[in-house]
Amino acid sequence: MKDHNLLDLMTIHDVLADHLVRSVYQPIVRLDSGDICGFEALARGPIGTPFENPEEMFAAARSAQRDGELDALCVTNAVRGAIGTLPTWCPLFVNVEPATLNSELIERTAPIAAAGDRPIMLEVTERAITRSLRTLLAGLASAREHGWQIALDDVGVEAGSLALLPVIRPDVVKLDMGLIRNQPDRELGRTMAAVMAYAERTGATVLAEGIETDEHLERALSLGATLGQGYRFGRPAPLDADVAALPNCHVPLPAWPTERAVALSPYDAIIAAGCVPGVARKNVLLQISHHLEDQAFSDPNAPLLLSAFQAAPNLTRATRVRYAALAEHCALVAALGIGIAPEPVPGVQGAVIHDGDALAGEWSVVVLGPHYCGALVGKDLGDTHCGEPDRRFSYVVTHDRELVELAAESLLRRLHAT
Repeated sequence: MKDHNLLDLMTIHDVLADHLVRSVYQPIVRLDSGDICGFEALARGPIGTPFENPEEMFAAARSAQRDGELDALCVTNAVRGAIGTLPTWCPLFVNVEPATLNSELIERTAPIAAAGDRPIMLEVTERAITRSLRTLLAGLASAREHGWQIALDDVGVEAGSLALLPVIRPDVVKLDMGLIRNQPDRELGRTMAAVMAYAERTGATVLAEGIETDEHLERALSLGATLGQGYRFGRPAPLDADVAALPNCHVPLPAWPTERAVALSPYDAIIAAGCVPGVARKNVLLQISHHLEDQAFSDPNAPLLLSAFQAAPNLTRATRVRYAALAEHCALVAALGIGIAPEPVPGVQGAVIHDGDALAGEWSVVVLGPHYCGALVGKDLGDTHCGEPDRRFSYVVTHDRELVELAAESLLRRLHAT
């Protein structure tokens, strides 16, 4: 009874202080052959405590503002638990919450992962993925610098997050089990059209979770999945000695460009890509920007809308009303400029830019969705002798997906970390 009482009194601080997190591993297989081609590490707390349930454990860590420490401990344990047992060719999928994935976490865990000498697949859930984009993108960039690959988990839970696929650039897209188990509907159709378009463009691999029956397997294959996991193939469990003899089952993944010019402003990045700008007055470009905003509002796939206004006064009353409505429809609406508040309009993420940033002299409107994309990027020519509507801008309008993605990522990296 005494031990039982002690278990009941255990806190998340005890779990972290005594490193009481353990890892279990679930196989990932090729659906065409059933061959194991990877393992996902899943965290569990001490047996007999509420923290044995990972959801309880992570909820407690978030409440205590120690979820970053818990994620780092989970990644460390997962990698160490595989050393000496799992073949070095075999990828290890490890989970990190978007809110805690930052460069510091990667730097803390990368040396341990390097000692394991195996491919690391960093899994990020799509839930709440738009809340800390600046920090998240920096963490993903750091992970890639260390040779890690990226998987986006639970795809299909929040349809709006599909617009972020080309920004996050996952090597593996993991379909939420609801897509495999629930009756097909239009939401499934929208989700799978976006996933298949992304996989077709990039060569990314589609993985289906939660496969337990022949019916689930049939659905997964029909949705374009080539990899799968679930109780049909194996439950989460400690690794045993047999896995050391697994034959090499290589899965091809995309070869991403090593560098993207996201440090540049959207205008500078697009001009550097070879686009030839035109010149137009503000009253002309205003109509183009309204057209792009209308496209965002009419797109059923909840795109991203990212706008740079130069300075807060350009975010007029009429624009605020329009952007409040857009925020209710889009996956993310952001406004950047000198003097812009963190939330200048309800539901709109804001970011202050400074005089030294090239973006302070630019006007950008970027719409990025799973299917539609378009961008207006302009550079103020500095007219001082004319009225506001007649100010001239050097500008480019593009619907080239690669250029629009580049402009979007440039703006996203300037957003506040929230």
